[in-house]
Amino acid sequence: GILSILKSMAQAKTELPEFRDYARRKYPELDEDIITMIEDILGHPQG
Repeated sequence: GILSILKSMAQAKTELPEFRDYARRKYPELDEDIITMIEDILGHPQG
């Protein structure tokens, strides 16, 4: 599901500076807007 994708992306974001390239390789079905939204979510955690 989307939560497991977000969790794996969150882990990758801390390990990889080129998060967008990683996301594009690992999840080619995601479009640019989705990747940008995920970057925003992971970059600005709520709470």
